[in-house]
Amino acid sequence: MTTDVTAYTGYSQVGDVITLALCLLNLVLLHSTYNAKDISLRIVHFSTITVAVSCMSHLVCYLLMEEITKEKIPYIYLTWHLPKILLIITFCAYIHYMLVLVGIREQKKLWTIYGIIVFALIIVYIVLEATTQYGKWDFRINDDLTVHENFYFSYFHIYYFICCLIMTSCILFQRRKYITKVFRALIGVMFICYAINIVQFFNRQTSFTTFTYEACILGVLFLFHHNPLDRDTGTLDSKSFSAYIDELSVSSFKVLWLHLDYVSPSQKSLLSEHFFHLTERFFKQPILFRITENVTAMVYIKKKNPGAEERVKKLIDYFLELYNIYHIDYKVVVMDSSTDEKNPATYYIKLYDHVSDKMGKNEIKFMTDEDVKKFEFREYLCAQFDDMSKVGDINDPRVLVYCQPVLDLKSGKFTTGEALMRMLLPHGMAFPDEFIPVAERFGYIHMLSRIILHKTCLYIKEAEEKGQCPERISVNFSINELRLPTFCEEVLSIINDVGIGTDKIAIEITESRNEKDFETISNVMKTLREKGIRFYLDDFGTGYSNFERIIGLPFDIIKFDRAMTNFSAESDTNFSMVRGFSALFARKGCQVLFEGIETNEDEERCKMMNASYLQGYKYSKPVPIDEIESFVLNDKSST
Repeated sequence: MTTDVTAYTGYSQVGDVITLALCLLNLVLLHSTYNAKDISLRIVHFSTITVAVSCMSHLVCYLLMEEITKEKIPYIYLTWHLPKILLIITFCAYIHYMLVLVGIREQKKLWTIYGIIVFALIIVYIVLEATTQYGKWDFRINDDLTVHENFYFSYFHIYYFICCLIMTSCILFQRRKYITKVFRALIGVMFICYAINIVQFFNRQTSFTTFTYEACILGVLFLFHHNPLDRDTGTLDSKSFSAYIDELSVSSFKVLWLHLDYVSPSQKSLLSEHFFHLTERFFKQPILFRITENVTAMVYIKKKNPGAEERVKKLIDYFLELYNIYHIDYKVVVMDSSTDEKNPATYYIKLYDHVSDKMGKNEIKFMTDEDVKKFEFREYLCAQFDDMSKVGDINDPRVLVYCQPVLDLKSGKFTTGEALMRMLLPHGMAFPDEFIPVAERFGYIHMLSRIILHKTCLYIKEAEEKGQCPERISVNFSINELRLPTFCEEVLSIINDVGIGTDKIAIEITESRNEKDFETISNVMKTLREKGIRFYLDDFGTGYSNFERIIGLPFDIIKFDRAMTNFSAESDTNFSMVRGFSALFARKGCQVLFEGIETNEDEERCKMMNASYLQGYKYSKPVPIDEIESFVLNDKSST
């Protein structure tokens, strides 16, 4: 076979064989992946198939040209041009992929039309070349079975050069749409592929052409589909955050947390460009991590960022400018690395959650040592609760029962009381305002309630034997506990196991804003009231109050919070309002208990407001429950 430039001179099958193997492996992995089969991944799948077919066609053409006959000529033409057509289609798909990635819909349409036109012209040219005596400028087989190949001016090389310019321009002009590391990686992969083809071009080689296409496909697969990088925000995932933080030494870095409320898809696309390069404007080598759907963490190394406080200030100022544009509510927390915990990433995430829970919308907070101390105390409480839960002792000594006596105005004696929790922990005494919110948030409150109920029942049992038992003692339960399907069964079981009457126990609950709670709570209350347990509505007047729902529930006693007691003292109008509320409940058949009684004036004023019971520091602070005996059956003058 003689040629102007010998076809397949120096061609090695190794390049196509290796590339074909990579394509097949890639297809198997794509078929098995659980990644969402969106349009970008479908383009990758399609491109891998076209490259694989191109490799096989190259190999077949090489075998056919080993010994040319007239019968083989049509098949040689087919297998010669098919790989080039497929690789051109692959390049078009690659450009389309990049346009999909950066979300340029208008340009996608433009390039689609352009690609169709160019591809149609190439097909027409190939058909004319293969079927006529004219235009056989690129590749032809003469009548004497010699081969003519114009290597340097083939349509494929010309089109490849044009596509390279288009592809490079697309990435360069849209570089703001890519995070810097990804942009550099894309440019690096394409540069290597271009370099291989340039070297081949000047050495009249085509052995590794298909490999350069598959290399680009593998590059985008890793960067955008199997890399923990979020394409919309340029952030890494929470697992990457843990791995990165674990590698850093204590006190060597800072973390800036950003919480954004719901971001619509349209806002997300607008924000992405700012997100990708927001931190790079002010910090050297920062890394963004997306911890949850709404929370992003930026980590930067202190040594690489001198004057970090000023950098943070500039970043926040810039972010506030973005807020004025997009109006998305936010929280920003800045914290120092400060722990030698075995799992520092988990520690920092929990610390952020602890601080942000107490923040309002559009607030910025710099973490303090006091914040860290409060958080570590919360973690200490959780560890204690967890241990109590594992031990499962309903008489756990760490839970103490205190009681505040309640004055019955009708008898003038302290006939009832309210059981209150304290915790005696290795570090010392803990009070309800410290541990109750933590127990409620992390699901330990029912365990504590069961313990306090059990210990209260034990005290009542002992007091009955001494003949100094109050009429009843109320125990607080959270509204969430009443939703438990076993709540009634557990309460009755504890009371019956101790062996006291159910009329000795009252349950205090706080009103709920949840409309769904009404029916559940009503059914629970009716069930337990039938067994003799009375119900108090606690803290009336501290928040949202729906009279229709309150009156619709079978409460025995309404407890007016200390805030209402103080409110009634501010003016005659306030006094009339509170007295009106009290009269309303009295007409419904409920008794009223006023909390926060501290002076004689409070006492007299509440008596005029239809009070049945009074409770407050005027009579006693909460005391250990066994000391309540000194109040029982004694009138108030003796205390």
